Amino acid sequence: VPTTSSDAPATTSATSSSSEAPQQNITTSVSTSSTDAQVGAQPTAASSSSTSTSSSTSAPSPSSSGCLTKVPHAIVYSPYDNNRSCKDFSTVLSDLQLIHSKGINELRVYGNDCNYLSTILKAAKQTGFKVNQGFWISDAGVNSIDTAVDDFISYVTSGSGGFGWELFSYLTIGNEAVNSGYCSASDLISKISEVKGKLQNAGYSGKVTTSEPPVSFEKNPSLCTSSGIDFVGINPHSYFDANASADEAGSFVSGQIQIVQGACGNMDIVVTETGYPNQGDTNGRNVPSPENQLIAVQSILDNVSVDVTILTTFEDLWKLPGPYNIEQHFGII
Repeated sequence: VPTTSSDAPATTSATSSSSEAPQQNITTSVSTSSTDAQVGAQPTAASSSSTSTSSSTSAPSPSSSGCLTKVPHAIVYSPYDNNRSCKDFSTVLSDLQLIHSKGINELRVYGNDCNYLSTILKAAKQTGFKVNQGFWISDAGVNSIDTAVDDFISYVTSGSGGFGWELFSYLTIGNEAVNSGYCSASDLISKISEVKGKLQNAGYSGKVTTSEPPVSFEKNPSLCTSSGIDFVGINPHSYFDANASADEAGSFVSGQIQIVQGACGNMDIVVTETGYPNQGDTNGRNVPSPENQLIAVQSILDNVSVDVTILTTFEDLWKLPGPYNIEQHFGII
């Protein structure tokens, strides 16, 4: 979500959602995983440009210990230190061991920077994670991922990293690229087809998708019906709906799923990014705080029936604060 908490290039733009865009450059059932775990509340980023669907249904409260009573299936991980430098392998490994200790077994990685092949992916293999690996389409357009895709395929097929295609839960081509104006829907559709063909020729038989706010699929239903994606990846963030409060985050996300189902028919939907800020500006009924972040994320885990990835692991102080001063504050661990 390139507008709020994107893991995008260090010059992150703040516009519509809260994705993590790589410096230059989670999605499997969240509520599905009812594993009890003690995941502390810290901030994560939110996404905008969603259709208002808030309801007055409130979700069960988190535990009295101030921890979530469920863990998400997947979580976003970014390889940057607060000063925007890249974390080394030992630091990444330590981070992933901490995440794994919370009962989370899948990572979402937005881009291809910070030597991710030999740091994040190697550490993920060592700690037993599955990875949703992304290819970050920048403002240079869809061809901006070509080198990263080729390098990725070469590295994985060489076996030099000690892992193969089994490491990946699925691959995501672009994160909010259409919503950010980095490419047209038709250009993204063509690039997905091209990259999917390269991957299949290299022996990859897993799933491929793209990730956008719900509004992108509403406005461009061809993204789900004609792009060749294996399921629809959406980034709904209740913070951007001024009428939705933290305890309604789960019903908001569920409503966004229903809207996308209307545009995409019978395709499976995965929430590839959602969360709530623990600090930042008030937006209507949304008041960012550690307490409200915990309430919102718990509501999502309790009420959303499809796979969910939570944004994000740690505070992203390497990002720009964004127009709502929330982009740095989606960390949940």
